[in-house]
Amino acid sequence: MPLAAYCFLRAVGKGSYGEVSLARHRQDRKQYVIKKLNLRSASSRERRAAEQEAQLLSQLKHPNIVTYRESWQGDDGHLYIVMGFCEGGDLYHKLKEQKGKLLPENQVVEWFVQIAMALQYLHEKHILHRDLKTQNIFLTRTNIIKVGDLGIARVLENQYDMASTLIGTPYYMSPELFSNKPYNYKSDVWALGCCVYEMATLKHAFNAKDMNSLAYRIIEGKLPPMPKDYSPQLVEIIQTMLSKKPEERPSVKSILRQPYIKQQISLFLEATKTEAHCLSDDELSSSTSSTDKSDGDSKERKSNANEMNDLVQLMTWTLKMDSKENSECCVTSTPAPEFKLHRKYRDTLILHGKSPDESEELKMEEIPSDMLLIPYKIRRMVEILRSDVVQGLGVKLLEKVYRIMEEDDEVKREVNLREHMGDKYGSYSAKARHLKFLEENVKL
Repeated sequence: MPLAAYCFLRAVGKGSYGEVSLARHRQDRKQYVIKKLNLRSASSRERRAAEQEAQLLSQLKHPNIVTYRESWQGDDGHLYIVMGFCEGGDLYHKLKEQKGKLLPENQVVEWFVQIAMALQYLHEKHILHRDLKTQNIFLTRTNIIKVGDLGIARVLENQYDMASTLIGTPYYMSPELFSNKPYNYKSDVWALGCCVYEMATLKHAFNAKDMNSLAYRIIEGKLPPMPKDYSPQLVEIIQTMLSKKPEERPSVKSILRQPYIKQQISLFLEATKTEAHCLSDDELSSSTSSTDKSDGDSKERKSNANEMNDLVQLMTWTLKMDSKENSECCVTSTPAPEFKLHRKYRDTLILHGKSPDESEELKMEEIPSDMLLIPYKIRRMVEILRSDVVQGLGVKLLEKVYRIMEEDDEVKREVNLREHMGDKYGSYSAKARHLKFLEENVKL
């Protein structure tokens, strides 16, 4: 019996038609959540929802969706679904722990992007979540988002199908649901907007004392006050997701393609790259000074590292694919070079080893006059130079260096450059100047 392979640890909670327990697998020693669903006493609708969750989870594989291990129907009439355990608890309680202290914007957007990537994955498979809320969004020990509770999700026959069953959680329900109108993926986008609003303000986007008042507020379409502590770009995205008309809400894919979101992904990846270097140094020093660490700790660290690596790869892919799509869609009479169109995001890919230029060396020589007749070669030279400078300085420092170079006072300019570039001044100041000149003066 599969259940015998698990050691019960503690009860986690009870749902409308089942209970949830935390257990440890006797062989791999990992902790899992086991959903025990009573199909004997369940209605036909509840039975379909339970079976659907098991079927859906078995087909889904994404860094930001709760992992599925196995499921089975027991002789006791119960359906058992085994899923990965998220040590960080759910997002709802995480926000409550803030006790009114607002989260940093980068944290809000980091979680926002991860939830959006999970939703995009579902939508591409023609799946509606239909009950997205902060209680159904979980966190791992390393603060990675895992979207769960897909029990009332529905696989659509095709992307134009519309579902009309009135289900979900009232605080996150979109106007068309209360109006008993058909809806599709844009209902998930509304719920996503409610979740992001909640992350930014630590309050529900729409609240009321009773169901009728709540329904009125949502149907009325009057937006709650937007957060004042965050950038206008984030506020605008929240507002568009909470548009009363479904057709005015952006798709999840278009949200991930917005410049502000891409910039935040870029910053997250760069910070992750820096943290990875620091971790490598720490692990190297600790491994030489201590050899009595348990095998369990080692496996846990490896698992955490793998999860983070999967997330980094997904965000890098999101950034890279987006650049490709944009470059293919943008048709102009004089196409700009790729590095010019998506410079910040290409820089991030370079830092994560995704650039084909990183192995090439650039010799700092004058541009031969005959090369001016060959734009492609000039572009390649600038791309290689930028790859070298970005890897040496990083995106943030390079942008700061560019700003300093605008200083008219030469003495002050050089003092500031030496101060900010430190020991990299000798190696990269000339390269940065050369790069800046080429980007501003060479027409490709």
